Order: sequence, then C-alpha cells, then structure tokens
Amino acid sequence: MFPHIFLLFIFALSFQVSAQTKAELNDCTKDNGVTVIDSRGFDDTRPIEMDLDDDGLKDKITPRLFTVKMSQTARSRNKTTEVHWIAFDLKTSRGQFLKSFFKYRYGTDEADYWIYHFTPCRLNRNGRTDLFFYSGDDTSQESIILANKGDRFRIYFRKIEDLVNQ
Repeated sequence: MFPHIFLLFIFALSFQVSAQTKAELNDCTKDNGVTVIDSRGFDDTRPIEMDLDDDGLKDKITPRLFTVKMSQTARSRNKTTEVHWIAFDLKTSRGQFLKSFFKYRYGTDEADYWIYHFTPCRLNRNGRTDLFFYSGDDTSQESIILANKGDRFRIYFRKIEDLVNQ
C-alpha cells in the first residue's frame, strides 16, 4: 500500500509543477500587443533597445548575421547548400557584455523566416527580465522563451507551429 501512496504523491507533485510551469509560460506568451509592425526582418541589424537589467536604462541587443556552408555529405542529405543564422550580443547600460547570448537558425538557401521580435517578460519571481522571442512567416512560426540567469540566457521553452495545416 505504501508504494501506491508514494506514486500518488509523485503524480500530485508533478501536476503542481506542471500547473506552475503553465502559469509562468502564460506571462511570457500572453498577448503583449506586439504586431507585425513591431517585428523586423532578419536583414535589419540595427540594435534593439530595452531594459533587461531593471536599472531603468536601455540596454542594447545587437544582431549579427552569418551563413554556414553545408558539407558535401550534409548537402546530399538536406538538399541545402547553406544555413542562415542570427546571433545576438547584449551590452547592458552597466557595461556587462554577453557575446552571442542567443543564436537562432532562421533558414537555408531554400527558405528563411521573414520576421522576428523580442519582447521582455517575467517568467518567474527572480527579479530578472526574461525574453520572449518570436519568428515566423506565412507558413509557420516559432516561439522561444529565454530565461535570464544573470550571466547568460537559457532556452526555457520552444514551440514550433505549422500555420498551413491547422
């Protein structure tokens, strides 16, 4: 009888953690008023300014584009010759610099996502500003939540949606 009670406790605990995680995600994925107009194309490498260290001053996220050529073996499997990436560097108003705090593959020589944007959000109660990253086009979209760990950002959640076959 003891193992059944233990299993019930584990199930209840996992349900509670799942509900808490869902509540945390809701804050970062809720409708935050961002529109396509607020989004930018991947070729737009102007810095993005927002307060990420909660000091009331704007910090700069600077995008950098790069392309990786596929090897002959990879080309034969994937039928692409190159992969398109964007990396983001963060410089806070306090002077902290995080090089490539987030790298994102947004396409290949066959097709690229059209737009992306960052939105600040609160994932948990640690006092740090986290980031919601969106990328998409007319056929699919991807949402990623980046948890702010102070000296780095960690992918906390990722969701890819097919907009054509819904």
